[in-house]
Amino acid sequence: MSRLHNKAQLSGRQHSITTDGTAEHLGGYMTATTISFTANDGTADTIDDSASNFIKKGFRANDVVVITGSTSNNATYEVDTVTAGTLTLKLTNDPEVTTEAAGSSFTINAEVRVNEIDDGIKVLVKGHPDNAGRLLVGGSSADASDTEKQDILEAGQGNAYQVTNLKAIWVDVGTSADKVIIGYES
Repeated sequence: MSRLHNKAQLSGRQHSITTDGTAEHLGGYMTATTISFTANDGTADTIDDSASNFIKKGFRANDVVVITGSTSNNATYEVDTVTAGTLTLKLTNDPEVTTEAAGSSFTINAEVRVNEIDDGIKVLVKGHPDNAGRLLVGGSSADASDTEKQDILEAGQGNAYQVTNLKAIWVDVGTSADKVIIGYES
């Protein structure tokens, strides 16, 4: 059973799912060829996205992210600040990143996020009205791909989910890149 809150702030954002057949959780997850790494002596290292999708993909300050698919930077890092095109890492990160150009497909997964959603808050997941295809929603990557376990949302349709973390909501697209609208009290 959900509980009611009268919080002062409603959080929301639009999340873009770009690859058919590759489910993403809504709590900071992306796979792209536009990601690069910059080592900075004496200042914080950065992970950069030339497509500027970090905010759209749900990354936040203080996330602990895991990198996979990299030649030199498969590791866990703590994020200090987030802009659309840059994750600035905390100076205390060990290991430090190695400069690496974009081009290969890297995955960034926010493994740890603290106090994202209060227990009992419902999260509204809605298909953007301009979507051409369907959103496939599940509680895991496998569920979002399983026709017996997924919710199917057409353009403009929504459903509420009671979760404690946006990583518990996975979305895939049926046939094309589409957008998800997410809303919740924070």
